[in-house]
This record gives sequence, structure tokens and C-alpha cells, in this order.
Amino acid sequence: MAVVFAPDTDGVFSSELLVASDDPDTPTLIVSLTGEGVPIPGELTVEVAANSDAFVFGDTLQVNLIIENTGEPVTVDLFVALTFDLGGPEERHWSALVGRDWAEGLLHYDTHVEIETGHDETAQVLSTTLPSDVPMVVKTGDYTLRTVAVEAGTLDFLTDIATAQFTLDGEPFVGVSTDKATYTLDGDTVVISLVVDVPYDLTADVYVLMLAPDGQFWSPTGFGEASWVSDIVPIIPSIALDGGFTFSGPAFAAGLPVHAPFNTAGEFTLFTALVEPGTLTPFSDIGTATFALQ
Repeated sequence: MAVVFAPDTDGVFSSELLVASDDPDTPTLIVSLTGEGVPIPGELTVEVAANSDAFVFGDTLQVNLIIENTGEPVTVDLFVALTFDLGGPEERHWSALVGRDWAEGLLHYDTHVEIETGHDETAQVLSTTLPSDVPMVVKTGDYTLRTVAVEAGTLDFLTDIATAQFTLDGEPFVGVSTDKATYTLDGDTVVISLVVDVPYDLTADVYVLMLAPDGQFWSPTGFGEASWVSDIVPIIPSIALDGGFTFSGPAFAAGLPVHAPFNTAGEFTLFTALVEPGTLTPFSDIGTATFALQ
């Protein structure tokens, strides 16, 4: 038989244990018991969490810091870090700074933070649409979030290092569009726009092509009101694009009618892509759009 002493509160407790036996002199033995309940030590915990473990470009990344203290009041310094390719050849770190933007390196999130007993808080330290330069979440790959509380003014850990991981998947994106589905040749204005999103560093030929109603391909020689040539050539050859580069806006605008190919009625198809330099191998899906001249 086991006797367990597990009080719900602290303090001194007493009781009696009655032991029955076949002893004719002492059929019941009374044993006095005493015990002291002591408080269970509390605990300070910090955790970090993302709103998913897998993202693609266009998703919203949210990062939360969770602090709970069931122990004694304590004053701490906090760290919240985001690392790309942890332990890999491209390892890079950023740190959240309370009330400010993120910064590159391993820096304090906040210092001399007084955390009282019963503290239970979730603070959002990041909410951004990917890709983002706050911090530089621009490349596909693995990211690691880490947080820890240390004794204020020291590097003595008061909590374990809590971690969370997520991946970012994606590829370069380029799209093309027009502001109308149909244009009139008599005084209308055609506007062609591009959207470009580059998640990692690359060098590419940029193509914008147009297929005319007669089956002829045309390429612009520049942006704005530049002329077009009856050939398949890049609008920008071998341009170096940094990870996180984005562009959204008009690439060509002109009043109609203008020089070929915008002076013949019919249906036109636009194509755009980021292509490996010197080849026709696209880095991205090919963006398309159609419009008509009448």
C-alpha cells in the first residue's frame, strides 16, 4: 500500500493513518502523520510562432512572441531572431526591435523588461506580405525563428531557446495586361502594363512579345513610346535583378493609330517572361494577355 501526500496549497498538514491487523493486543495501530506543502516553483516561458509552416509568394507572414510567467517576478532581456538557411552557406540573421523595424544581425528585441507573476501576453512582431524587405524574406528556402529570455544585463539564459520553422516556396513571376479588352483605331490610347516579382537574385533577359493578327511577332525596343520591331528580341537583355525586386506599372502607352503593329484591326496576343540570358529557357511562367483593335 502506498501513501501519497500531495496538498493543493502550501502549509503544515497533519493526519492519522489507521492500520488494521490481526494482532489481538493492537488490532488497530494509529500512526500520526505530518507534512508540509511547499509551492511548486513557477516558470518563465517564451515562445515564437509563425501563422504557418509553409508560405508562397503573395501570402501574409505573421510572427508572434508569446510570454508567460507562472514564477516569481523577473527582469529580462529578450531576443527575437529570424534566420535564413540556418547552418547553411547562405545563413543570414535579422532581429525584431520592439517598436521599430527589424535589423540585420542578432540584437536585443527589448531590454530590462519587467515580467510580473501571472504575465501572459502574445505580441505580434511582424506582419508582412511576401516577398518582404522587413525583414528580407525574399528568397525561397528555409527560415528559422528563435527567441530566448536572459537575465537583464547578462547572457545568462532564463529560458530555453524556443524555435519555429517555416519554408518559402516560389519562383519569379511576370505578368502582362492591358487597360482595355478592345481599342478603337480612331483616337484611342493603348496601355500595356507589367507586373514583375523576383524572389531571389538572378540575371535574365526580359521579353515582351506581341503576336499580330497576321501571325507576325513584334518586340518593343524600349519602354514608354518606344518603337516595335518585327522580330523576337528582349526588351532588356541580361539585367541583374536583386531578390525582392518588384515592379508594377505601365510599360507602353501610345495614342492610336501608331506605327505597325498598332494600325491593323484584329486580335493581338501579348507574351512576357524572364528568360535565361542567351536562351529561350524561361525562369518563370509566361504571362499572357489578349486585346483587340477595331
